[in-house]
Amino acid sequence: DRSIEITKRALSASPFKIFSNGLQEKQPAPPFGQRNSFFSRADILFDKTKDTEFQKFINALGYIESKNNDNIIGDQGSAIGRYQIWKPYFLDAQEYSVKHKDIFRLKGLDYSQCFYHSVAYRVVIAYFTRYEREALINNDFEILARCHVSGWNWRHQKGRSTHYWEKIK
Repeated sequence: DRSIEITKRALSASPFKIFSNGLQEKQPAPPFGQRNSFFSRADILFDKTKDTEFQKFINALGYIESKNNDNIIGDQGSAIGRYQIWKPYFLDAQEYSVKHKDIFRLKGLDYSQCFYHSVAYRVVIAYFTRYEREALINNDFEILARCHVSGWNWRHQKGRSTHYWEKIK
């Protein structure tokens, strides 16, 4: 089980420096950007499943996109599933996941599997982690919604996502 593996690794990474005489000294936590990237990405995925504010947001996103219908095809056949994921969005998320020890478990999956909510959810989290990690950590839902609807370069086409954000909030 993936969560057991992560727990075992986390427990083995002691926050104490142990000297040869057996004394221990607590080490300060490294700044966020310097922490082990594997654990910080894993934390994002597992923490977001428990974050009720994020769950409200992701449910609203699914409702706006498809009325939370996992079997829908939209945008003239270009988007599929609950979150209306386009193939380039899926490929970006998959590439990111594979480069980072496949923490989002997307390796070997096919785009058509975005019809499954469990896959689509991980794709969205991986995409947000890749392009708007700080917004994901801080629950900045406006940034996440704009990124979802307009893509990673949404800041260059902000007007395109304004109406979408108004629906989400």
